[in-house]
Amino acid sequence: MRTRVAVLGLLLTLVTAVPASWGLAAQYTLVPLDADVIPMGLDRVTGDLLVTRVINGQVHGLVGPPQGPYTDLGLLPDGTFLTPLGVHQGQVVGMANTGPFGLFTHAWRWERATGLVDLGAPGEEGLFSAATSTNGQSMVGYGGIASSGGIFPLQWVGSNPVIVLPMLGGSMAMALVINDAGARAGMARTPAGDLHAVLWPLGGGIVDLHTLPTGMSWATDLNAGGQGVGDVETPDGWRGFLTTGGAPSMTLLQPLAGDTWTSSRGLHDAGESVGHSGHYHSTLPLDGHEQTHQQATAWDSTGAVVDLLSRVTNGTDWHLRTALGITAGGAIVGAGTYQGVPTGFALIPLDTARGPKPAPPRNLRPRR
Repeated sequence: MRTRVAVLGLLLTLVTAVPASWGLAAQYTLVPLDADVIPMGLDRVTGDLLVTRVINGQVHGLVGPPQGPYTDLGLLPDGTFLTPLGVHQGQVVGMANTGPFGLFTHAWRWERATGLVDLGAPGEEGLFSAATSTNGQSMVGYGGIASSGGIFPLQWVGSNPVIVLPMLGGSMAMALVINDAGARAGMARTPAGDLHAVLWPLGGGIVDLHTLPTGMSWATDLNAGGQGVGDVETPDGWRGFLTTGGAPSMTLLQPLAGDTWTSSRGLHDAGESVGHSGHYHSTLPLDGHEQTHQQATAWDSTGAVVDLLSRVTNGTDWHLRTALGITAGGAIVGAGTYQGVPTGFALIPLDTARGPKPAPPRNLRPRR
């Protein structure tokens, strides 16, 4: 195990150091994560992973390089779970339960220097909030106020009071991601009750990104250039989509052959996205077993769909179910099964398939 994770750590160090133009690779080597952790996301800059692990019956959030050691982020007072949802260069955010009998759910942030900080929740009740994303300076998320019956998009900036972002006129909106420049995206309900993907641009206000006649969509990621991805309901089923710039637009991300829907989870600065493609098993009995089949996919900057397992050189006995994110250097983290057992994975680009190999850092160059 130590040899495997040490090699993974070295490879991720290299691929996070190469130019951001390195996106999808022609070949990958797969390295499994520890079987007792569930991957939740990754830092696209450093390659650190967010995972959860059950410890003494409680769900703990952890962060660290894939090779470990992971740092346990702790629990809020009287809490039994802590879920990490976003990370940027050492700052982690998420949601956790707290309060009497653990009945409240609060947003939190964690940094190594300050530890775990409860961000509280809006309204006098202080019942519910979640932080979903951070760029190291600001955090975004959502929270509920019992007296109003609504869920509101929130932004925290330093130690300043929480900001409620604009909405589309409905009773619910959630900010799900913030990019390095400070643009935010997520979803909001319209006065008619439809749920639409939205953007909160740097200049203020809110932009409805939804362009299709169907009623539901949301945004899941933004890159440094302002491109976004998300999911949208179409007459042909669910599709991941790519949106460019601040104007309403949706370029649909098509499924693999034989599949009927897609979902996009992460976006590279070069415009390449990752997620999954799938279809429904209509012949399976409704007995609680899986009714869908999905496989981890990527879409290059032209929109062409890629079955990620087909590019893995050591993928025997693996089923890659979804890709959760992609680092600046092109490493991909996701969830799947190995010989039927749920297991997270990292896909490491093979340099020989990606053009000229960048010079390694001085301390990694071979001695002559």
